[in-house]
Amino acid sequence: MADVRAVVKARGLDFPDAPRGNRKDLWKNLREDQPNFPGLDVAERIAYNFGIKHLFAVLKDGKTVADKEGRAMEWADVCEAQAIYDSLSNPKKEV
Repeated sequence: MADVRAVVKARGLDFPDAPRGNRKDLWKNLREDQPNFPGLDVAERIAYNFGIKHLFAVLKDGKTVADKEGRAMEWADVCEAQAIYDSLSNPKKEV
């Protein structure tokens, strides 16, 4: 998770700090500590299923979404970018 945290923070997005003390820096602990963190589901899913290279692509596309509206990137933009990838990888079935 440390690599995801570093990458998204470098791109200007919020990401909770690693837990202090003996708690390990795990997605499970983040989910317990920050259940309302807006990037939690998409960041965890990308980390487990797609990898860091995909994270860079989604962040780039999220920034493009935000730039079109003339504002800073937010987690909603990253989620929108990932949704586009999801829709492209699951083509609609013909009826």
